[in-house]
Amino acid sequence: MMKKTLAFGIVLLFLLCNISFTTLSDEDNGSLSGYITDINMNPIDSVKVTITCGDITFKCQSNETGYYYQGNIPIVDCYWNVSVFKLGYKVKQAVIAIDENTTYNFVLSNSDTIYVDDDNVNGPWYGTQESPFKYIKDGIDNAFDGDTVFVYSGTYFENLIVNKSIKLQGEDKNSTIIDGKRTLHTLINIKKDGAQIIGFTLKNTILDSYPPGEGIEIESNFNLISNNIIEDNIYGIFTWDEGRYNNISENLIINNHGDGMRILGGGHNISNNRIENNNVGIDIRSNSNIIWKNEIINNIGSGIRTQADAYHDNIIFGNDFIGNTIYLYGTTVLLHNEINNNSINGKPLVYLEGESNRIIDFEAGHIILVSCNNVQIINQDISNIRAGIEIWGSKNCIVSNSKIHGTYIGILLSSSYNNYINNNSISHNSNGIFIESSNNNDIKNNIFKNNGNGVYLYFMYYIYQSEYNKITFNSFIENNVGVEILDCWHNTYCYNNFIRNKRSIRFSLPMLPTQDNFNFNYWNRPRLLPKIIFGLRIFMIPFPGIAVDWHPAKEPYDIPVPEV
Repeated sequence: MMKKTLAFGIVLLFLLCNISFTTLSDEDNGSLSGYITDINMNPIDSVKVTITCGDITFKCQSNETGYYYQGNIPIVDCYWNVSVFKLGYKVKQAVIAIDENTTYNFVLSNSDTIYVDDDNVNGPWYGTQESPFKYIKDGIDNAFDGDTVFVYSGTYFENLIVNKSIKLQGEDKNSTIIDGKRTLHTLINIKKDGAQIIGFTLKNTILDSYPPGEGIEIESNFNLISNNIIEDNIYGIFTWDEGRYNNISENLIINNHGDGMRILGGGHNISNNRIENNNVGIDIRSNSNIIWKNEIINNIGSGIRTQADAYHDNIIFGNDFIGNTIYLYGTTVLLHNEINNNSINGKPLVYLEGESNRIIDFEAGHIILVSCNNVQIINQDISNIRAGIEIWGSKNCIVSNSKIHGTYIGILLSSSYNNYINNNSISHNSNGIFIESSNNNDIKNNIFKNNGNGVYLYFMYYIYQSEYNKITFNSFIENNVGVEILDCWHNTYCYNNFIRNKRSIRFSLPMLPTQDNFNFNYWNRPRLLPKIIFGLRIFMIPFPGIAVDWHPAKEPYDIPVPEV
């Protein structure tokens, strides 16, 4: 028994000693510092320093004096691989044992330039200025990190994989062309950090295929895409989840059939681009992007699109929108984005998030409220954009004495309640007011004329219905549909004029007379008997639903046209 106890004690003592030793090693950290200069001993700033041992990586960069410093490096029984990189210089690497206050200086030499010219048909092909390569791919294959591949003007039919930290420079963006000829899926695929693509026209990728045609596909970080023309592809630029912190600036992104840019990954800086006549200008599907000082013009679906309940901490400022604007979609509300100092058709784009007790009575081109309370929107004249006024997750707001025309959605209410929409002229929109998953709103004394749908009540995923809204004392005149109801119940439709609409009310599922209140409406002509409203016949249901206005009005109500 004594021997077993002694053995157990020895094992326990060993374990305790081992634990103590491990703890001391974790606390025993070192550092690496030094200076980075060129061969003339001039300091080089913004050099990226990467310090790696196994799965442990540290990153820092040099300041304006060339000095770099990285602390909290564990002192371990292995050598650290250290590489320093800046475009325009050759990559330098060193293997260093790091302990307390280790110093190491780097001297960088200028990178090489490799030349490409499609006019050099007969060779020789050495990549020199006198004997350039014929194909861009050969230039990339023969380059090292930090080198420049300079491409003379010409038309190149190539699919390029950039798997090195190089600068790919076109002679002239208007005449240095990479043409997919409708057969290539991706023209440039960037797979390694720190590449630059400058001075090209990228066009004509394949259409009607999967994967879709992309001018530039980015699967890496800290790349620069600048001064290019990217046109007539499915996607102009596509950044994947693994691609982050890229700088996309001063490009013309035009006439792409899908998105001008689809932005995954996050942390991108997108500035000073002209983004025009794409299906969507920029589709944001990530967080923490900065989108600023772009011209976003006449994109068909929207200028910028993002999912309201998924992506956050994006900064959108100083952009000029013409003929398109920002479009939010989703089931709830947008989270913590900064959208300010943008213009739409020469007017301010107003975005308020989490604001209360505000009045918007100055002329605006587009208004978005997110999680707001008691905001008044008055005396507006908004036209020719996708959505005029958007109210997301907000309550007790008022829209009055305004004219909204020529939009896809005049006023959007999404996940909002207790708002008051009154005394507005809403005309020539695809949807005058779109009510999505919103309750207890009051729509009163408005004129709806020549819209696709005057009012559209919409449910979300069969569980977020629009209920207990009051639609009263409005005039619906010459709309395709006065009120469209998609699977929404318990709303009130009373004291309205329905005049010369192709269809006054349309609903799709069976509706019992007690589910909605239709009463005292004027239906095109005087009526002595109740007005029966037939719904649409749908699959597997042999008879349409029926609603009834038991007390139709004998003459139209006097609802004046609002003065705006």
